[in-house]
Amino acid sequence: LAVYESQLKAQPDDFSALVNVGALLSRSGRYADALPYLERALKIKPNDPSALLNRAICYLNLAQLTPGSLNVAYLDAALADFLHLSLVAPKAYSTFWGIGECYNLKKNKAEALRFYERFIKEAPPNEPDVPLARQRIQLLKSGKF
Repeated sequence: LAVYESQLKAQPDDFSALVNVGALLSRSGRYADALPYLERALKIKPNDPSALLNRAICYLNLAQLTPGSLNVAYLDAALADFLHLSLVAPKAYSTFWGIGECYNLKKNKAEALRFYERFIKEAPPNEPDVPLARQRIQLLKSGKF
């Protein structure tokens, strides 16, 4: 992280450094701290799949940060990024998981099912989230989710 931050001091618009700092902060659970880096990166390359995915993940996590409460603005932002990503990187199967999660949180059962099923169809069989997607589909269909 320090290497990328140092690089950004010398070159504030270094796209790769911006995305890498954002991704590292996101992976460490610092979603709000990651957003400014990812937003700056997306001003440089608005359709970059990595920056879009990382920002969508940040928004999705921020939407659920407070237990028992859902931040709808962050959830809407996450869904918008995941949908944008599905257009610019249609083979990025993790996008369909994210869209399914957003629709599930929005209580849109039909769309959640559709995107969880698409995730399973597109993901490799050894993808760790495939069993979870199958479980979510089963719960949605049974009305328990």
